[in-house]
Amino acid sequence: MAGHLLILFIILLAPTLTVEPELIIDSDRVHLKCHTIFKDSQCYFSFDYSQYKTFPCQHTLSGQKLRSLVNKRSPADVTVTCLYVTKSGSSRQSNKIIVHIRDLARPSLSVEPSVITETDSVTLHCQPPAFASQSLCSFILNGVIQSSSPCVQTVRGSDLLKDQSPPAQVKVQCFYTINGKWTNSPHSSEQTVTIQSPKPEVSVEVHNDLVGIFCSLLGSANSQTMCHLYYGESLRPFLTKNAEVKMTDSRRLCYISTSLDALWRDLTTLKSKEISCDDRLENGDKSPRSDGYDMSAFIKNTPVPQPHVTTAVLEPVKTTTPGHVTGSEPKTSSPGLPSSRTLVWDVLILLLHTVIALSLLLALSFCCTRILSDTNSEDPNNEALALKKMVDDKYVKEKAKAKMEVAKVSAVSLTADMWTSINTDAYLAITGHYINGEDKLDTVLLGVEHFQESHTADNLAEAMTKQMEEWHIKSKVKCIVTDAASNIIACAKNVQIRCSSCIAHRLNLLVRKSFEDITALNEIRLKA
Repeated sequence: MAGHLLILFIILLAPTLTVEPELIIDSDRVHLKCHTIFKDSQCYFSFDYSQYKTFPCQHTLSGQKLRSLVNKRSPADVTVTCLYVTKSGSSRQSNKIIVHIRDLARPSLSVEPSVITETDSVTLHCQPPAFASQSLCSFILNGVIQSSSPCVQTVRGSDLLKDQSPPAQVKVQCFYTINGKWTNSPHSSEQTVTIQSPKPEVSVEVHNDLVGIFCSLLGSANSQTMCHLYYGESLRPFLTKNAEVKMTDSRRLCYISTSLDALWRDLTTLKSKEISCDDRLENGDKSPRSDGYDMSAFIKNTPVPQPHVTTAVLEPVKTTTPGHVTGSEPKTSSPGLPSSRTLVWDVLILLLHTVIALSLLLALSFCCTRILSDTNSEDPNNEALALKKMVDDKYVKEKAKAKMEVAKVSAVSLTADMWTSINTDAYLAITGHYINGEDKLDTVLLGVEHFQESHTADNLAEAMTKQMEEWHIKSKVKCIVTDAASNIIACAKNVQIRCSSCIAHRLNLLVRKSFEDITALNEIRLKA
């Protein structure tokens, strides 16, 4: 009797239902197990409290099949229970478990901030739908899937770079999985993390008439690194040069020098008085632009530079004209205006009938032009007008000969200089240097441009290109030698010709600096 009572008690025990996994999509399979101690028992499952259906005590259904049993669309929640039956009777109902059937929506991805440096960190947040908030996420960096991890990750810029060097862009996507299985969601939209090199820093030092501008270089700087100097609000570099990399306090510095007068003139024409810089490596990688260095105080405290021009006063010259009768007063030539019967006139006529340099012809034409501006240039008897015509004709002939000579050479170097008169008239002189047919160094003045435009690198480059094209030497020019004025150097960069500083000019600056630093020598120079 006791044994029969015990059997009845066991039959009445409810089974335990387990479901794995509880969260699925249509294509996933859910494993249902109704636990019973009787091997010969028959299991029944109920879905959403519907009539019990016969299944093996361990059964697998797809999400789509499970939905069809209850006639529901995704997303759907299906309540599952079970019981079992033996020869002795049926059990009570098991515990209830809800199976969640979901569509795996695309996760959203955010990166904050999107622009960092190697030492900064970025937060990657892969956001699955609410029903999958406990899922694991995987991030895809530049197409490479990373191991699954929590859906919020903080990553350093250096870890994102891997084998790259800044500046670089890393493409980021993510997806999530549910229940720890590789049931992957669609990939998120693509986000970009930009990893920049650290900003360089600008410092300025002024020594007498020279200004040293230092741009710190952070990265793989070397002798091929190009430094770019910006003035004011300009988006284009005012000056570009190969870095003179100097190590100091474990930093690399690009040193750029310019004259005090040149910097003053350049900055006073701009609205913003800031100097900034960046650098570009040989492989083309570019650093971000530095913060601006405010030069307002420099402009305010620097006196207006005066042009360094030497002037001479032309005194009236009394000369005796040919055929002068003794006892009569000689004629006096007008100041600066040669008479056809003066010695000066005769010398000029002689020069025009000899081989004369183009530079001298241009100078004579210039002088005649200035003289004509002070006289009646429309007078047919004006001797200066006649002289200018002779000079101009001679110049055209000599220039044609010079062009024929230059056409024979394979390489030309240029020297260029900007000069401003006391009347603030600006002139750009361009000279060509080459080896002639006798293997000797020869020189020709390409031209002197009356420069009425602003002295920017672009305007200078336009004038220089015009001269090179006129002389048909654009492809032959190998180097431009200048006085290291910043706008001329930038001009050379614009026309894509190597630039070199004039050694004589550098030595002159060095000697002047030495005189100023040694009081005794400076006093001697001032007395001379």
